Amino acid sequence: MKVKLNRAFLLPAAVFTGGGLLYISTLAPGLAFGDPSEYTLMPHLWAILHPPGYAFMTLLVKLWQTLAPIGTLAYRTNLLSAFAGAAAGVMVFGAVRSLPPLLTSAVRSSGEGSWGGEALFAAFSLYTASNFWQHAIHTNAHIITATLASVSILLLLRWRATNDDRWLYAFGLVAGLSVTHHPLLVFGFPAYVVFILASIRPAGSWEAPRNVVKGQRPRRSGLKVLLIMAAFGLVGLAPWLYFPIRSSIQPPPPFGPSNMNTLDGFLDLVLARGLTGVNLFHFGLSEQWHRLIVFWSLIQLQFAWPAILLAVVGLIWLARRDWQAALLLGLHALVNLIFTLNSVQDVMAYLLTPLVSTAICIGAGALALADFLHFLKTPTVLKTFGVFTLLLFPLANAFWLAPRISLREWREADNFVSQVGTHFGGRGEHAILLSDWEHATPLWYDQYVEIRTVLDPIDVTVVYVNKPFVDAVWENIDKGPIYLIEYNRDIVNTGFRLRAEGGFYRLQPPPAVEPPAIPHPLDLKFGPVELLGYDLLTDSVEPGGGVPLILYLRAPEVTDHIIQPFARLGPWEHRFTTDSHLLTPYWQAGEIIAERWEVIAPLDAEFGQYPLEVGLSDLTTGEDLGERVSLGNVRVVGNEGKRGNEGLAANFGQRVGVELVEGWAGGSPVQTAPWPEPITVRAGESVELRIKWRALASVETSYTVFVHLLDSGNGLVASQDYTPLGGAWPTMLWFPKWLPGQTAVDPYRLTVPPDAPPGDYVIEIGLYGLRSVARAPAFDSAGNLAGDRFVAGGVRVVMK
Repeated sequence: MKVKLNRAFLLPAAVFTGGGLLYISTLAPGLAFGDPSEYTLMPHLWAILHPPGYAFMTLLVKLWQTLAPIGTLAYRTNLLSAFAGAAAGVMVFGAVRSLPPLLTSAVRSSGEGSWGGEALFAAFSLYTASNFWQHAIHTNAHIITATLASVSILLLLRWRATNDDRWLYAFGLVAGLSVTHHPLLVFGFPAYVVFILASIRPAGSWEAPRNVVKGQRPRRSGLKVLLIMAAFGLVGLAPWLYFPIRSSIQPPPPFGPSNMNTLDGFLDLVLARGLTGVNLFHFGLSEQWHRLIVFWSLIQLQFAWPAILLAVVGLIWLARRDWQAALLLGLHALVNLIFTLNSVQDVMAYLLTPLVSTAICIGAGALALADFLHFLKTPTVLKTFGVFTLLLFPLANAFWLAPRISLREWREADNFVSQVGTHFGGRGEHAILLSDWEHATPLWYDQYVEIRTVLDPIDVTVVYVNKPFVDAVWENIDKGPIYLIEYNRDIVNTGFRLRAEGGFYRLQPPPAVEPPAIPHPLDLKFGPVELLGYDLLTDSVEPGGGVPLILYLRAPEVTDHIIQPFARLGPWEHRFTTDSHLLTPYWQAGEIIAERWEVIAPLDAEFGQYPLEVGLSDLTTGEDLGERVSLGNVRVVGNEGKRGNEGLAANFGQRVGVELVEGWAGGSPVQTAPWPEPITVRAGESVELRIKWRALASVETSYTVFVHLLDSGNGLVASQDYTPLGGAWPTMLWFPKWLPGQTAVDPYRLTVPPDAPPGDYVIEIGLYGLRSVARAPAFDSAGNLAGDRFVAGGVRVVMK
């Protein structure tokens, strides 16, 4: 008995340790942009988080920050996610072990439990799922969501396996806590309710199923059990009291609403009333086939194909041998997936919950395999070898993912805070920095936790903008010089100038004739334009990385010619596009234009020093003006054998590759881009597209995909612009989400307008920044910049 008890505790402890070490070894050392910074800061300040409020998480994080004084506050809170992720794996391990052990013929014959290899396989399949891993190494609410879901499933299976109603009461408590953490956990409730009703029996009529053994506790009457469970559920709602209590305490919380002691304020927050209409159930019935393709792409990013196959086998096997457990796991995964795949925001976060039930199904599939091997009278040593073989799949996934997924060196948010301090500190210009949510949060953390003077109002005031930036400009125009973190096309379109200054943009009213400080002055003339100088923000770059370059230009007289810079880095030429730059015909006479350009080293660039030169070209006449100017050398470092354009149809920014584009309409044959003959379609019909993406390197920009149908005059006729996989696979969210080497198939549908005239059209594909709307540059196979789009092929619209 002593050995069994030790094994019962040692195996889960080993699972927790393995998952914890995996996550701690790749854990972010500090802040990440956006929500992770908020989740760290608000509990520390006893503030209120954004909708739905996350009451349970707020109290849990505050308790953790108080009782686990390890490292900085940011690292400590990141560590909570690692522990939560490791705990979820233990719950999955326990859930697989709680599937009735007498189900397998191997155990029926021996009367003893297995050593747990199948459950171990399930737990580490979850641990090494890329999406789960990414959420377990930085502060976020959704890894706790997944942990609560895993606890709920384990408690229900333990209740059914032991016939002990105390497990059910514990489930009721966790279910209540789950609602106060995130209301979307209620999408698991249909599965829970069905399982409970299918498993509970009135007193006196209980017939023990074959998994209930002698000595188990007698079951109480069904109604009484449910009432007690509901009472525990009500107790679990207690964290919601934090909101009205906190709103009643003076001073009010520094962040979040202060009307939480009113019913409307409370419901607005916990139901996220302002978000549900645009996020949830976004796609119609006609788009469900595309969502299935998205699901298949996403699930392949999480598990090896044998594990996916075993999940299906496990669910079928459970349906034949334990239909209640199959109903619990199948319905839990199905309902959550239907909701998740029909959302357009936080899809990867919401996917964590069905990943839990899928991982348990993977464990059931491993049990089914063990059952089949026993049926074949396979020797025990071979059966054990088979389980160890399965464990090689998550092990191989861990080795492949670890260097790609690790956030150990991710200090972008901390570096940004330092950049703000370096640029604005001590200048005393009372600057206004207009900031999006992502960049504002680490600055608030620095202000309230580190208590630095980075945000001294004498130097700079950060204004969080949750409206059009143009409106924010007008609201702050008289408060001091206005700066932006990135280029904003709408502001430029209103007539303002955005003058690049270090890593920021300073807003200037036209004409911007006031001379800026130019780090490297020049006095060169290229046709109607003068090159006054430059600023090279770095002199070293990794393959695939960019060298930010600011050029200071002036046109003494108004010109109708489009004069555009170009650059040459070693053998690679960058003919910059005109996108997201103020063209020379719009310059006023004598004003100084300072704009940022990025010279990108190809992924296969070898280590060494490369000369950087710039020149100017007249796009109106097609001729280069004068000689190129040397700006010194740029050193390429850190080449790790990254792949370049091998096997690609297109390369965007040396970050995102297009392996394949397929298109067809109606019953026409599928064509591969660039297709030589146009796809024939009638007005009002649709062209179907499948884009296969490949992540070439970590993507530091949140991109939107554009798929455009253009007429012969390059006019936009139809478009579909989405975050990849219809919102399900952002290139970056707080930190890079795409991992180098990952691939996914992304479906699109372009509908030709019913009134489109017959004729020839083309389909273009590309990427642009989510906020800046600046297009990602496209590169040819030699590493030269070649525009900002990929033309997939033609479309011929014919008469109906």
